[in-house]
Amino acid sequence: MNQAIQDAIWLFGSQNRLAKAVGVSQTAVRKWREGSGMDVRHAQKIEELTGGKVTARQISDGIRR
Repeated sequence: MNQAIQDAIWLFGSQNRLAKAVGVSQTAVRKWREGSGMDVRHAQKIEELTGGKVTARQISDGIRR
């Protein structure tokens, strides 16, 4: 599980709210939470939307390679 994405979900209140804020599907957020890769622009958007509480670097560190 990608803890940074989990933290972002917690900050937004749900996967659905995070998905809407970033402009992706709830399925995409679920896959990110499970460790799937994501476009860097989405990670940067999450960092921006959370005011840096969840950083793009934290998100990328949680992605399975």
